[in-house]
Amino acid sequence: MSEKLDNFIHKLRFKYKLSILNENTLEESWGIRLSRLHVILFCFVVAVVYFFLVAFLLVKTPLSSFFPGYAASTGLRKQVVKDAITIDSIETAMKGQQQYLTSLQNMMTGKVSMDSLSNIDTLVHRDYARINIEASEKEKNFDNQYEADARNDMAAGSQGNDATTEEAERLGYLMHTPASGVVVRHYNPAADQYGITLSLRPRSGIYASMAGTVVAEGLSASGEYQMQIQHKGDFVSVYRCRRPFTKRVGDQVQAGEALSSFPENDKCEFTFELWQEGVSRNPENYLKF
Repeated sequence: MSEKLDNFIHKLRFKYKLSILNENTLEESWGIRLSRLHVILFCFVVAVVYFFLVAFLLVKTPLSSFFPGYAASTGLRKQVVKDAITIDSIETAMKGQQQYLTSLQNMMTGKVSMDSLSNIDTLVHRDYARINIEASEKEKNFDNQYEADARNDMAAGSQGNDATTEEAERLGYLMHTPASGVVVRHYNPAADQYGITLSLRPRSGIYASMAGTVVAEGLSASGEYQMQIQHKGDFVSVYRCRRPFTKRVGDQVQAGEALSSFPENDKCEFTFELWQEGVSRNPENYLKF
């Protein structure tokens, strides 16, 4: 056994000469002596270097995306998602700019009549506002029930929500409180607060303050649903909240008629503005909240 081992070691360590000869003179130009052990060690070193080189490429370069299972370990997927979001934002901005130019052109040519409240941004978002998520059957039933209850209360002569002040009585207007809630921001034009903001409870409703005609409805520039109602005496009431309205442009409404409602688990803020001939009015001078 020892003799076989000695022979095996001898074979590994036995050196062979590799020579390169000149073809014409048969003179040795270059030569090297190698044993089998040297060849094995050289192949081992090359394999180790190759392994670390491949590992470096997988970890530090985007080449890992070409290997199944390694793409998630790099930031390539995050970059792809980020680029997709950026492209979508650019497309949205381009559509908004195109809509802006179209609205501006229509305004300049007289195809769009500008009232005292609408601005060019409102016109730009008006088309987008008409693409609303369809309400579920439960929400439709809830809205219809609220509207029916409000109409029944008015037919019965209920005055529970009629909170007309002396100013409104002097003008001869029947005014209805648009919503019941806690006042969180009062009328303050110096701070760009042109109305009153209420915090509404779940299952609350929004009602028309006076009889009139819906002249605008859709999303505002801030992303809230907005409705404008034209009343007699050059009054325009503006309603803003996070819930869509049940009325559309051209609909006739009565004082106290339901405009929107909130489900049991929904709670948000509601802003009410009152304008007359393009000038904002303090709603608390006309209604009690």
